[in-house]
Amino acid sequence: MKKLTTLFLGLSVAVGFTNANIDPQADQDAFINYFERNRYNNLAGDYNIAIKKIPASIIANMGGFTEIALFKAESGAESAPEVNFNF
Repeated sequence: MKKLTTLFLGLSVAVGFTNANIDPQADQDAFINYFERNRYNNLAGDYNIAIKKIPASIIANMGGFTEIALFKAESGAESAPEVNFNF
């Protein structure tokens, strides 16, 4: 991830956004969280499907295995924040 931050900072300097309010750590955290949420949802989805298939469903019912809830983003997360490049 350090390479991603370095690349991002290099591009921002090349484009001329050196004075813009850019927080590379926040961007990196958002990037990591996005992939971790997708990874979790993929694994949880696979688990939920697996406990519904025969013969695993029989064992899952006997063992009390239940579905895992998928991650859902908070309301408002679907829109990007406004960025002001007036400096």
